[in-house]
Amino acid sequence: MRAVFPRLAIDVSQVLATFSGLRAIVVAPGEENRPPSAMGRDSALWVRPGLVGITGGKLTTHRATALEVLREVAKQGVAVAAAADAQRSPAAATTRLQGRLGDRGAAWVAARPADEQRPLLGTPYTLAELRWSMQFEQVHRLDDLLMRRVRLGLVAPNGGVALLTTLEAPCRDDLGWSAARWADEAARYRENWVSRHAPPADNRRP
Repeated sequence: MRAVFPRLAIDVSQVLATFSGLRAIVVAPGEENRPPSAMGRDSALWVRPGLVGITGGKLTTHRATALEVLREVAKQGVAVAAAADAQRSPAAATTRLQGRLGDRGAAWVAARPADEQRPLLGTPYTLAELRWSMQFEQVHRLDDLLMRRVRLGLVAPNGGVALLTTLEAPCRDDLGWSAARWADEAARYRENWVSRHAPPADNRRP
């Protein structure tokens, strides 16, 4: 990274979290027996009335892939908002929520109390958005909420563990967890984050 962006002075102390996953590879006819490393990284798009599906590609091409999907969505008569300002303005937050939750979800989040609208730990996520996930997105575990429904666990220092005290009451209220269940979920989340996503211990942020 330093070689590519020397002026940014990026080093390992700035790493917030790590992750790994499986790459979706589109297998072309006749290539079923080729090793994955020898296959292409192109994406494949499927379009039906009311549906746009895409798979394949790479993490580094995610913006181009997203634009391809948005172009197809626009062809189906769905209004696509212009790119929001990179600043965390209310308009940008609304656009992000509409893209993730749809108009109904974004309106629900916007109607929550003001104290639930503040960004959490310097991320774009708010308690209001987390409460939407708890109530409508079938959250079963704390890591479902913080690592999959939203990505707060990957973009907040120490996986967002500083928020656990704040999240206890909403999780118990919205998910029906007992005090014992909450304690188990919080301990499990801490353990999973350290074992699966934490950068080297010497580089963790306070």
